Amino acid sequence: MGDSLETLAQAGKAAVNLVVSYSGLAAAEYLYHCFGIPYVCGVPTGTAFSQMLADALRHAAESGQPESPCTYRGGNGRTVAVIGENITGGSLTAQLAYMGYDAKLICPLPHAESLLTDGDSDAASEEEIEALLTEMKPDAVIADPLYRFILPNRTKHIGLPHYAFSGRCFETQMPDLTADRFDLWLQNQTD
Repeated sequence: MGDSLETLAQAGKAAVNLVVSYSGLAAAEYLYHCFGIPYVCGVPTGTAFSQMLADALRHAAESGQPESPCTYRGGNGRTVAVIGENITGGSLTAQLAYMGYDAKLICPLPHAESLLTDGDSDAASEEEIEALLTEMKPDAVIADPLYRFILPNRTKHIGLPHYAFSGRCFETQMPDLTADRFDLWLQNQTD
């Protein structure tokens, strides 16, 4: 974004590509198939996941193979659902799993299935998401503010605006959640 054509022409010289949004995945796959440049899918969100992502970038550069650490799931604590884009939302979900939450991703955007894992969902309509959340019974849902209207009763909504869902309606409320900023943001949301 904002680079010159001359800079973009150098893309074939990269050791590894970092894909921070599904919209960049096709370009990364093209560079992998044409130039053998591996890619890693994820956004440096939270302390633990940022470290995992850095390790995955080093590993992919050495192995030459793509990696998708944003699909990491684990934890067995309180259930948290994240409604979001599969790479950004997946990275948030992975960080939550590292923090001990039983975190699941719901990605209502097209072509989500390529980066979903067990327990995640590509439910697209509000009705499907509402039914899934009712069945899941999460303690909290991290999602764009427009989704607060379909949450089950007594489910905590943690608003996280996203351009793909509410456009610019909440643009001034979009936090920078890179690295340890996510950890601090989440602590402020749950206090």
